Amino acid sequence: DIVPFPDAAGDVPALGEVGGKGLSLWRMSSIKDLQVPSGFVLTMPFFAHWFESLKAQPCWQEMLAACKGYDPDDQASVQGLHAACQASKAACSAMMFTEMQQQRVAAALDVMCSEGAKFVAVRSSSPEEDLAGMSFAGGYETLLGVKAEVG
Repeated sequence: DIVPFPDAAGDVPALGEVGGKGLSLWRMSSIKDLQVPSGFVLTMPFFAHWFESLKAQPCWQEMLAACKGYDPDDQASVQGLHAACQASKAACSAMMFTEMQQQRVAAALDVMCSEGAKFVAVRSSSPEEDLAGMSFAGGYETLLGVKAEVG
């Protein structure tokens, strides 16, 4: 559930597991003489228990209900979906890594630090970020210069 790059011996990860940006980084890192910093992708299964936890919360049902009746021309519909998304986002921001997740990320960072990394870029993403019919560009965050440690 953590996919490192470069990973010359590894199989190409599935798009649905790592998302478009993660897959692109993995592919670019495998091209000889292309300078791509080492990194890793936390896959969808890494966060499986978070998804289950979120789906059990009322905000998830509210968001699903807001999506079913969504009309982009109806301001009440837009505001309802926005409120449901904000509530889901707040619920997600309260989620923390388990001890096992912390250990897995720490091990991946240790590998990067042994290769000289002191700072990393952190990019939140999703396999559904860039779909054929819609894009969520700008809906996710990228943080640069993050100290390479788990804490």
